[in-house]
Amino acid sequence: MTPPHVTRPNRTRLALVLLLLAFLTGEPTEAAEVQRYELQASVDPARRHVSVSARVSLKTSAEESMLSFGLHETFRIAECLVDGAPARCVREEPAGPGAAWGGREVSVDLPAAGGRDVVVLEIRYDGVIENRPGWGQPEAEGPFMDDSAGPDRVELALYSNWYPVFGFGPTFDVSLDLELPRGWAVTGIGQETERTETEEATRTLWEARDVNDVVVVASPRLRSRDVSTSVGTVRFSHTRLPDDFLLRIGREAEQTLLLFSRLLGPTGGGGTLQHVYSPRDWGQGFARPGMIIVSEGWVLRALSLIHI
Repeated sequence: MTPPHVTRPNRTRLALVLLLLAFLTGEPTEAAEVQRYELQASVDPARRHVSVSARVSLKTSAEESMLSFGLHETFRIAECLVDGAPARCVREEPAGPGAAWGGREVSVDLPAAGGRDVVVLEIRYDGVIENRPGWGQPEAEGPFMDDSAGPDRVELALYSNWYPVFGFGPTFDVSLDLELPRGWAVTGIGQETERTETEEATRTLWEARDVNDVVVVASPRLRSRDVSTSVGTVRFSHTRLPDDFLLRIGREAEQTLLLFSRLLGPTGGGGTLQHVYSPRDWGQGFARPGMIIVSEGWVLRALSLIHI
C-alpha cells in the first residue's frame, strides 16, 4: 500500500531512462579532444586523500596555444609536463563559498606549433577530496556533490574533477591503475584486467574504450552479483540489497534492452551492463556508457515505503 504522501515510481520508465543514458553520450564540448587517459591513482579513504599521476593524450590544432582543464579545488599540482618538457600549470583563484562545481580551472601554455597533432600532458597532483552534502540530504545547504571519499565509501567521477577534465561529451580510452586499502572491493567504468593484494593494499587495473568519464565506486562492504539475460549480463554491485529485488531489476533491464533492440536494431548480446548501487545515503543517479550508478540509500528508503 503506497502512503498518501509517496508517489509510486514507474520502475520500468525509470529503468528505460537510465539504460538509455547508459548507452548514449552527451554533445561534445569545445575543448582539446582527449584521446586517452593513463591514470595511476592511490586513494587513502581514512584521510580522504587522493594521489594521481596522469598522462593525457590530446588531439589539438596548430592554432591552439593553451590547454584548459578542471581539477579538484583542493588538489596540489606537483609536476606538469607538455610533450616531456616542463610546463607551468596556472590555477584560477578559488571560486569562493557557494560554488557549485568541485573543480578549479587550470591552464597551461603549449609550445609553439610544429606540425603537431597530438599533445601529451603529464601531471602529478594530490590532495583531500572536499566532501559536500549529497543531493537531497535533509536540512543540508548547497553546494551538493555525490562524489565523496571516506572510511566507508569512495565514489569518484568527473563531478569532483578528480582527474583533469576537459569537458563532458566526447569519448576517449582509459587505462587506470588504482590502489586502495586491502580488503576494499572496487568497481569502475570499463573492464578490470588485473587484481593483486599485499598486506596493506588492493591494486586493480582497468581498461575502458569509448567512454566519457572515469568512474570509481569502492567500499569494504561492496559485493557483486551477475544476472544473466538473453541480451547479456547485468552485473549488480551493492552492499545490502535483497536478492529478489536485484533479480526483478535484472528482468526489467532485459526487457528494456530488448525494447532498444526492436527500436534501434540488434545489440549483439554478450556484453555486460554494470548497475552500481553506491553505498551512500543520499544523492541522485547518473549513467555512463555501459554503467548506471544509483544511490543505495535512496533505493532502500523506497523499498521501505512501497511494495515492490
